[in-house]
Amino acid sequence: TLALNIGYIKPPEEVLIDKPVRTIAQPKESNSYKIVFSSNKGNSADLWVMNHDGSQIEKIVNTNNTPRTNPSCSPDGNWTAFVSHARIVNNIIDTDIYIVNSNGKDEGKVIIDRLGVSCYPSWSPDSKEIAYVSHSRDESDIFVVRLKDGLTRRLTLDKAYKSFPLYTLDNKILFSKIEETYSIWEMNTDGSNQRRLGEENGYFATSLSPDGKLIAVTLDAHKKRDIFLMNRQGKILKRLTYGNGSSEYPVFSPDGKFIAYNH
Repeated sequence: TLALNIGYIKPPEEVLIDKPVRTIAQPKESNSYKIVFSSNKGNSADLWVMNHDGSQIEKIVNTNNTPRTNPSCSPDGNWTAFVSHARIVNNIIDTDIYIVNSNGKDEGKVIIDRLGVSCYPSWSPDSKEIAYVSHSRDESDIFVVRLKDGLTRRLTLDKAYKSFPLYTLDNKILFSKIEETYSIWEMNTDGSNQRRLGEENGYFATSLSPDGKLIAVTLDAHKKRDIFLMNRQGKILKRLTYGNGSSEYPVFSPDGKFIAYNH
């Protein structure tokens, strides 16, 4: 068991959790939130939900042998976005992004359907937009889709690999980029004013604290990963995990008191 100074959530050992873990926001009762995750427990990766202590694990979306990963919960707690690994088209892996009621009562509806890999969905603070990354043979860029009418806008225009767009409370979007190594960047929600956060190398970000002041990041180094806290200026404040194996993809709980992560 790994120590985590600000608390942690560890699922039962028999559940294999795919990246990333996402918490369902329930702000009225900070101790009653649940965790939604993708697990390959069974024939294919399905979406599951469990209590924050790892109890009462239930499947919320039946995939019919179609893997579904990258779950991301809306801030209002009503919806879960996820990636569906659907098919191969012209030798290109093609994935789409769906949303489903967080209670899992329906099969979900497609939000992003474009050739290539659409992944890493991330909700805006008002739950009205989703930022995501689109990978194809000649691009890796961040887009935003407005849910009410499907209007999509492109925010980046370069070939560097990108991942995990994250909305901030001050109308920015954080994202991670790989050139020679990982680095963390931010930009306005229209894609303007792109700039790197700090000078730290090898870190990628997967979650912001609810107050927007801290970034949970993973250091990718020498085939081992560990979790750190970074401030909004890009300075590393604290290391959270130690020991054997990799700890990665941290996500803050809605009350900011815990971090869920994969190990």
